[in-house]
Amino acid sequence: MTVIAAADAVIAGVPFAICGQCWPLLRPIDVLGLNQVLPLHRSTAEALAWLASLPRLSGQDIR
Repeated sequence: MTVIAAADAVIAGVPFAICGQCWPLLRPIDVLGLNQVLPLHRSTAEALAWLASLPRLSGQDIR
């Protein structure tokens, strides 16, 4: 479900990030190799900083 949400977000141009540190969340993502395709961050602050940098990286301003 998360992979579908991430793909839909990319198609719609909506910034999307996942944050978490607990092993039950990270283990299946790692085992399935989804850490290569999902925007996974260790903290909310890290995810928000990454999301804030997206408009500068793409040359667009989302405000």
